[in-house]
Amino acid sequence: MILVITDGCPDDSQLAKTTITEAVKLGLEVYGIGIVNTSILSLLPNTSSVINSITELAPSMFGMLQRALISTHPAN
Repeated sequence: MILVITDGCPDDSQLAKTTITEAVKLGLEVYGIGIVNTSILSLLPNTSSVINSITELAPSMFGMLQRALISTHPAN
């Protein structure tokens, strides 16, 4: 699992997209959290969120991890 945490736009959007695609091809799950800036939503539309304050970071990270674990390992 890769978790990208960012407060801005990538310097090279195409390189960022290519890197994410390659990571997924290797079997990695890629998630993102944007801090105030919503650019991460265009790179990872299904696996990212945006927070407005650093105090939201830990709850957002743990919520994302919990959803990822539940979706790949559903309870019997």
